[in-house]
Amino acid sequence: MKKHRIKISDMMDQMECIPLALKEYNTISAGHIRKKTLEKVHNSSLEARYKRKIPRTGIVAAALLLCLSMTVAAGQILEWDGFIRMDDLNPREKEALIKEISDAPACSMATDESDGSVLFPNNGNEITSLSAPEAAEYETAGREAAEQAVLESTSLIHVSALPCLPSGITEMEADAQGRFSDFLAGNGHMILLHPVGEDGFLLAKGDTITITMDADCECLLEFRAYQGGEPVSEALMLASRHCYHYTAVEDGIYQFSILHCSSDPVSFTDCSITIR
Repeated sequence: MKKHRIKISDMMDQMECIPLALKEYNTISAGHIRKKTLEKVHNSSLEARYKRKIPRTGIVAAALLLCLSMTVAAGQILEWDGFIRMDDLNPREKEALIKEISDAPACSMATDESDGSVLFPNNGNEITSLSAPEAAEYETAGREAAEQAVLESTSLIHVSALPCLPSGITEMEADAQGRFSDFLAGNGHMILLHPVGEDGFLLAKGDTITITMDADCECLLEFRAYQGGEPVSEALMLASRHCYHYTAVEDGIYQFSILHCSSDPVSFTDCSITIR
């Protein structure tokens, strides 16, 4: 029997042509997909980068890199300049924040002895090189800018009259019950206390001010009293539970400051100032 080959084309000739209506779709090119993917990867890497705060002074001497491992502390550390308010943090967040700051490594500069040029980290990956004259000018300018910022940070006291210029001053308001914020202070940072909405505490002769606060470890604090913006009394105290007293020698407006003199950051809680 002779076999006949059947072509597919012959079979298709017998099929009825039925038109189909296809929906229109917005096409996305492969280039567009690649671009969006790279943008997503780039944005993710930016979010994962270490966040750091380099102090205004001592950049040429050392760069402080704050390596964050917990996002709860990230926003607060970015504000770190020797002081952080801790009212809105729970105990776990406070502990993480203090650990991050305390464990932050310091990256020292490398000095080329041949010409006195200096190398120091500019960010996590790059190294900036300055000649000896440039490094000296940079350090001087940074120190002068920091000192000027401290001098202009408050109008309540005459900072220029202090025997030692603090690294920074943060004004802190005490409420009607004498409570003021929990905070974290670094070396050389000063807290200046005054009532809410007022320039200072109105005291009569013989009134006694008491400042109490708990530190998370034993630390050295310098307490000062001011009248008319000028320092009138001071006291040094090494303790973990601090209690400072000052008795007014005459009627007047007074402010009070707390200078953190220990090397490591310390957190302070249960802070209050009372008048008797």
